[in-house]
Amino acid sequence: FKRTTRIILVTPPPIHSEKAAIFMKSVVSHMPPNEAQLFSSFTITRDVEHTRQYAEALIELGRKEDVATVDLWKVMPLDKLDDILTDGLHFSKLGNRLVYQEIVKTIA
Repeated sequence: FKRTTRIILVTPPPIHSEKAAIFMKSVVSHMPPNEAQLFSSFTITRDVEHTRQYAEALIELGRKEDVATVDLWKVMPLDKLDDILTDGLHFSKLGNRLVYQEIVKTIA
């Protein structure tokens, strides 16, 4: 990258583990049996606490290296995750809008 390139760190968002597990079961239930068998023991290994710890480490790295950091935990309250995440992991239209707004604030 060029020396003029600005780097922005973006924390992982909170995760809705229960919703993600339900979504994954739904996906597997629609797979052909031979494919579904591959996912029969699949579990969501990410959880809120570990994701938060990762986000905090990223924020600290941004401070230490003087790199702008977008903390999605500040704009994505845990009690609103049903509206922010479509399947417990991926952003909804609202979630994408929140990420966009925070990045624009950071680069403005």
